[in-house]
Amino acid sequence: RLVISLPKDKFDGWTAELNKIVKARRTTFGDLETTVGRLNHVVYLIPLARNFLNWLRAKIRIPRHKHQSIRLATEEVQDLILWTRFLTEAHKGISLNRITIRQPSQLTISDACPFGVGGYSLRGPAWRFAIPKSSPLYGDSRFNNLWEFLGMVVGIWLEIKAANDRSECILALGDNTSAIGWLFRSGRVDQSSLSYAAIQQVARHLATLI
Repeated sequence: RLVISLPKDKFDGWTAELNKIVKARRTTFGDLETTVGRLNHVVYLIPLARNFLNWLRAKIRIPRHKHQSIRLATEEVQDLILWTRFLTEAHKGISLNRITIRQPSQLTISDACPFGVGGYSLRGPAWRFAIPKSSPLYGDSRFNNLWEFLGMVVGIWLEIKAANDRSECILALGDNTSAIGWLFRSGRVDQSSLSYAAIQQVARHLATLI
């Protein structure tokens, strides 16, 4: 298995710089510009991490003096903390199979309606989760986006559970653009939130059915 990784000297230096900025919750325009440039290199190893550079890029969009002090918002500091984890993963090494365009090795399809959500895999297994009639969400179309999102998450979860190799390329198909957008932003979901709890509850329920 071919692996590409961030060299140790860059990992140590960049991580130390991020920790310094996180601790101070402020930096200079020049240092932030340099940091964003460095992290942009890591994006080549972890493409989906690009989403967590948006707020930091916005901070340097308007040119300023390189020594001007910049205070970071809580969300921006949290992004930098997350980036220390990305750097760790990049240093450990990323399989080339995960960063190149290739044919999916696993395919899952899901769909939802106001009364439930279900899906199937080309491996053969199919699943369904019916919304209880006693639930206040039963038959309410306003929650369709939520069910579509949960359907895609559960489909991916089942494929990961069945995969024998971490380098599997999983393609999840759905017909809801909002759910797809949520899927890309799901790394921001707080584990204490209701959204995270709902995903866990559905996954646990399915585990008893499949």
